Amino acid sequence: MLWSCCFIHPPLNPLPSRERRDSEVSSSLVREGHGEGVKGFSVKPKEPFIPIKREDTIRHKIISLIERQSLCAKEISADVRISEKEVYGHLEHIKKTLSKSNQRLVVIPSECNKCGFLFKKRDKLKKPGKCPVCNNESISEPFFSIM
Repeated sequence: MLWSCCFIHPPLNPLPSRERRDSEVSSSLVREGHGEGVKGFSVKPKEPFIPIKREDTIRHKIISLIERQSLCAKEISADVRISEKEVYGHLEHIKKTLSKSNQRLVVIPSECNKCGFLFKKRDKLKKPGKCPVCNNESISEPFFSIM
């Protein structure tokens, strides 16, 4: 009784012969609509790969938006359908790209809603966390345009 688990039993269903296996495969391929071809099999011809036509890149969309009007990052993200965080990254790159041409990115700075402090000397494009004068966190967002 203890040794009965160690005996190897023969397989219940032996593997089919090669001819039988090949005929089963060919009949299943014909049933699936593949027809006849190499060794009785047919391969459906592949359709050529056609890439998806792309309109504009995200940066081109942002540039076209802020050429027409001044927008904050929240409005840009809603129009282009990306996160605000991504908008700031793209705006940094757009700023560098425009510096090489005759255009430039104009930033209308953030302003404290309580005391009116204007963040003129700020290099970062993101909205500041709090006002350095009154420590208030209610700050308007910066607006961006291209001139």
